Amino acid sequence: MNLLKTKLNWQDFEFQVLYCVHDRETDVRNSHSHDDYYELVVVREGNASHGFGGAKNRIGPGDVFLILPGETHYYAEARKLGIYNILFSRHFFAQLLAEFQGAIEIEAYLGLPNASSPKPRSFEIRHFDQRLFFQITELLDEILLEEKENRSGARLMVLGNALKLLTLICRHAKKNAAVQSGDAAGKIHGMVRELDRSFAEEWSLRSMAEASGFSVGGFRQQFRRIIGEPPVAWLLSLRLEKAAHLLRSSTLPVADVAERCGFHDSNYFSRQFHRKFGCSPRRFRQRDAAQ
Repeated sequence: MNLLKTKLNWQDFEFQVLYCVHDRETDVRNSHSHDDYYELVVVREGNASHGFGGAKNRIGPGDVFLILPGETHYYAEARKLGIYNILFSRHFFAQLLAEFQGAIEIEAYLGLPNASSPKPRSFEIRHFDQRLFFQITELLDEILLEEKENRSGARLMVLGNALKLLTLICRHAKKNAAVQSGDAAGKIHGMVRELDRSFAEEWSLRSMAEASGFSVGGFRQQFRRIIGEPPVAWLLSLRLEKAAHLLRSSTLPVADVAERCGFHDSNYFSRQFHRKFGCSPRRFRQRDAAQ
């Protein structure tokens, strides 16, 4: 099915916005690709691991990345992840890039292959600053409303917002080749990615703050503002989700699963697991095997 054939019935305007929510997806269950259009993903809320090309990266609010036609990607370990899927055809994107003299910079920002280089494209996740993020989400919400209500003039409203949206992203690309290391959101997302890689290690609130370059109070405040929950609670939930994945995918004893996921007290692990999933680790494994 061609998702770009929307109810707005534009034959020459191959553009659509969808909003999707992924939650508690601890396994790779939605690996997919699209052969006939680009997918520009903007993360509005929540967080998850995003898989692409054999690598996984943690994503959160304000992140943006582009999936080319035919490329496969997926979301795992999703926690109330709300994303905008901005879909558009090759022809539509080519027309947009033609309007910018700095198309090479824009292509590099979005991770498109360079025609003068045989190397495969470099996939990158970028991040919007707070002001631009607000502008973009406002435009996307207006597009979703126009698509839903389909009132008189809806096509013009969608077209206007679509062009403004993509122009803002391209302008941002030219001015900001990468997330600045001093940016609070960049630091917090860097810490999230580190925790996703080393979740079983001994992490305290102080060690997380020091690794991110914040004071303890500043780190706690910024983490909660950007990620949506306190850092210690977020790490606990991440470890439990990793444990749930191990229980599903291995025959390791529960005590070993707990140890591998950063829990050195198996009783504490069982209590926290029951609180999150509503059953003991053993019952969780039995229930999953019976399904």
